[in-house]
Amino acid sequence: MKKILHLIVFIFLTLNFFASPFNLLNVTKKIPILINKSNFIKTKVKTDSVKNIVSTSGMNSLTTYSHYIYYDKNKLIILQDNPDRLLQSETILRNTRRALKYIQQHHDSILIWYHPTINGQIALSNESEINTKGYLMQIILNIILLIVAILTLRWLILKIKNKKNEES
Repeated sequence: MKKILHLIVFIFLTLNFFASPFNLLNVTKKIPILINKSNFIKTKVKTDSVKNIVSTSGMNSLTTYSHYIYYDKNKLIILQDNPDRLLQSETILRNTRRALKYIQQHHDSILIWYHPTINGQIALSNESEINTKGYLMQIILNIILLIVAILTLRWLILKIKNKKNEES
């Protein structure tokens, strides 16, 4: 039983370590949005281009539709529509489809939460402020996971050093 528990902890720590770049990316993306929440303005902008990419992966042939929306010369919004994903939020899926329908109807423009220096988000016509629900919890969780990954790496380095010292 103890070996199984050690294996489970080892697998968790290894996966967490390899996921740490994604955790860091998520933190660096969400903190500026949360800090500047009141500075976002809902506006209609012209799109520079919209690229649609369909990708199929896995043994079950799960299809993901990625929509890259470029605006304001260098800014990007990515929408993913994956109806087969297991843990897809129904609200996110519905909002993504509403945004795509808006783009289809208005060909060269899109309604977004605009900020001069931060990539915006798709805005829905019924929203009065940018949706940051759950951002703080995600940031806290990602920071905790990053700390665990750093401590795991430190522990591993110390263990290797101690083993080398014992051998010499």
